[in-house]
Amino acid sequence: MTPRLLVLLAVLAPFLPPLGAQDEPALGGLVAANTEFACDLHRALGAGEPGNLFASPYSVSSALLMTYAGARSGTATAMARTLHVDALGDGVHALAAELFDQLASRAGAGADRGEPFQLEVANALWGQSGLEFLPSFLDRLEDDHAAGIRTVDFRADPERARGEINAAVREATRGRIADLLQPRDVTEDTSLVLTNAIWFKASWSEAFPADRTAPGTFRRADGTTVEAPFLATTRTFAYGAGDGVQAVELPYVGEEVAMLVLLPDEGGLAGLEEGLTAERLGAIVAGLGRARVDLALPRFECRSRASLRGALSELGMAEAFTDGADFSGMTGRPDLRIGEVIHQSFVTVDEKGTSSTATRGAPRGSCRIA
Repeated sequence: MTPRLLVLLAVLAPFLPPLGAQDEPALGGLVAANTEFACDLHRALGAGEPGNLFASPYSVSSALLMTYAGARSGTATAMARTLHVDALGDGVHALAAELFDQLASRAGAGADRGEPFQLEVANALWGQSGLEFLPSFLDRLEDDHAAGIRTVDFRADPERARGEINAAVREATRGRIADLLQPRDVTEDTSLVLTNAIWFKASWSEAFPADRTAPGTFRRADGTTVEAPFLATTRTFAYGAGDGVQAVELPYVGEEVAMLVLLPDEGGLAGLEEGLTAERLGAIVAGLGRARVDLALPRFECRSRASLRGALSELGMAEAFTDGADFSGMTGRPDLRIGEVIHQSFVTVDEKGTSSTATRGAPRGSCRIA
């Protein structure tokens, strides 16, 4: 079993430098909701089987908001509570579009000093040929989620439909995720598949010196160790320590986004994950101060594929997966339900920066320290 790394991409759990429109309480409320959901999802997934965990809560919540747009009655209420957006009302969809626009507007910052921050999202719904969707639902997807409906024929040829969806995801993720949907993920009974692909890539504000990368010992959560190449540097970072954890913020070129790395005291990873809430995460970030840091970080690559049905049900939206689900806002008929939520993600961290890809569609994966 390779070590679990608790690394938070600021663009995914958005504790970012102030957003221009974040002075508006509603947009700030969506940022807070996304962060609450990110922490909830991490705790739910982290409580499962042991091993590594890499996920993009921002990708998951963005995709679920598209589904929420067609939810009604108790299904909508449960989804809103799970996503922590119940106080935002119907305007949450426009706020989601505004938040993404502000994040994407940071792309290109610092291009004169290295590869600029890139954030791209591709959303799509794949509906059974002949299934009619309400114009109001399609308009919302297009206006607020930049998504449209693509038709495939699950009933006649589910394998061909799976291939078409996988090909689109493969293109959207630059080939990083080739087979999001596995055999039997879609069947003749499938009516709708929603896919969300997110691509993030950025260079460090200051690259780690390649000549300082050297073998070192990484201690796993269970106390065993593994040899791995460690990136190393000594310079001033935003850093904090206390309450059983050290934290350091690693800025990317342009310093518009950053990676937050949390290092718990020895033996404290499980406790940190169990107690990781938006409030505690906010306190950790607020406690960061400028300090000279001797930093060593393992070079790693992590790929994960997980079913989120259990975690999302545990977090409160179990009804969406049952025959009692009401997604009549999509078609006008309450005969749709979510069959499965599959999330696949990939990240690479090296001397130059970070590249990560995540998709969400209809087991814990592998992590290589190298």
